[in-house]
Amino acid sequence: MPVRARHFDTPEKGDRAQCQAEREKAQQASTFARRLLPRGAAVALSDLGRDRYGRLLATVTLPDGTNIAVQMIGAGLARPYEGGRKQGWCAPFGAP
Repeated sequence: MPVRARHFDTPEKGDRAQCQAEREKAQQASTFARRLLPRGAAVALSDLGRDRYGRLLATVTLPDGTNIAVQMIGAGLARPYEGGRKQGWCAPFGAP
């Protein structure tokens, strides 16, 4: 079952991206997340809930005990996010 991880926001991929820089940063974030969470990896889920679209939300703790949000933000591939309006990804990386 897919889970949307809490506490961070990543750039949008594909047609949802606002500029090429956002698409590129999204690809980097996806690659990094796949390395952190290889298929079949055991993770701990806590703080379960649903977002306004009904998707499952959870704080995701990796097998080594670290929070995926901390790893993604620390790598510069995500920003802290606790709901509300999101900051765009294009301005810091260049115009569309």
